[in-house]
Amino acid sequence: MNRYTAFQQEGLAPNIRMTMHDDYSILSMVEQGLGVTILPELVLRKQSYDIAILPVEPMVYRRISIISRDENELSVAAKTFIRFLIKNADALP
Repeated sequence: MNRYTAFQQEGLAPNIRMTMHDDYSILSMVEQGLGVTILPELVLRKQSYDIAILPVEPMVYRRISIISRDENELSVAAKTFIRFLIKNADALP
């Protein structure tokens, strides 16, 4: 479920006036009182901004994918990392 679907399912229609893709810019704007955001937990775990972090109910998930042009051109480290992700996908947050 993406963030827009989550709002719709809860009967909410947020007044979105600006979107950003840089997590640090987003956190800075929230810290300055210029809005609110929904960010992944991994981003929020190690941040030093003076902001309130509240859980979202129901939980909002996103799908992350890995794409490469040619598997044979990947480094050994990249291949090992991809194998690790595939093997441990169910245990990852």
